[in-house]
Amino acid sequence: MYIPDHFKNDDTGSMLAHIKKDAFGSLTTCTPDGPFTTHIPVLHVSDDTEYGKIIGHMASENDQTNHFDYGTALAVFLGPHAYISPNYYKSGTGVPTWNYIAVHAYGALREVKGEEKLRQQVLMTEYFERAFETPWTISAFPEKAIEQMLDALISFEMRVERLEGKWKLSQNVFEEDRQGVKEAFDSSSCQQEQAVGKMIE
Repeated sequence: MYIPDHFKNDDTGSMLAHIKKDAFGSLTTCTPDGPFTTHIPVLHVSDDTEYGKIIGHMASENDQTNHFDYGTALAVFLGPHAYISPNYYKSGTGVPTWNYIAVHAYGALREVKGEEKLRQQVLMTEYFERAFETPWTISAFPEKAIEQMLDALISFEMRVERLEGKWKLSQNVFEEDRQGVKEAFDSSSCQQEQAVGKMIE
């Protein structure tokens, strides 16, 4: 990913926090026919490595599952983003652009099988159900239904080997223009623009 120095985020903690909060990424792998991307929910899990791992699953009929070992995989997590109008700039100079944050995670994919596969599904379900007053659990399923569910899925983990973070938040313009962008977004009725505004210091 192209990242000018003024947009570069080297803070591992904030990048991993974004992955865990967003929890929905675009997973791209190489295949003999070119890149292949699947858009899926995932979960970041911390362990004794620097960046931890990303776990998830996809339909067993998804052809991407046949190319897990075909080079390094890329998971992209896009955060809040919004269009920037030159009208926001108090200096009266500038051009149209876009503000956004993005995190790229790189690593090798490994298929997860057996009891580990079931444990992974339980872990992901518990995480995504945590906000409900009465969380749904896999144990509510009959054993046969659980087996059928697992057979229909290919579970994986990606050991994260490298992270890139880009926080493009008008750092490259005059301070008065940066504040003009923030003021426009803070007063906007658009949730995306409000989210970007909160990230502009």
